[in-house]
Amino acid sequence: MTDGSRITRFNAIYSANEWNSEETRSGRGSELSCTQHVMRIVDVAVIFTRARTLLDAGCGEGNWLAGAKVPLNHIYGADIVDDRALQQQWEQRMRKR
Repeated sequence: MTDGSRITRFNAIYSANEWNSEETRSGRGSELSCTQHVMRIVDVAVIFTRARTLLDAGCGEGNWLAGAKVPLNHIYGADIVDDRALQQQWEQRMRKR
């Protein structure tokens, strides 16, 4: 699969909510119930390393990371899905943190 067809496929999956999650179009693996353990690890790692910036690669709309409790100055997200609505959701969730 070429990069172009991979991007097209992920855009289609996201747009049609083919992962069938009611909470996030990024799929069930990005639901809060599935990410609680990872979120605790991220919280501890950020505090331990005193990081102030985080990059979430494969961020989707930032569903799980919006609940992180760590004191970060900057959070950046990158995703294969190229969708303006997705970008707006990410920005809104990060502002509410």
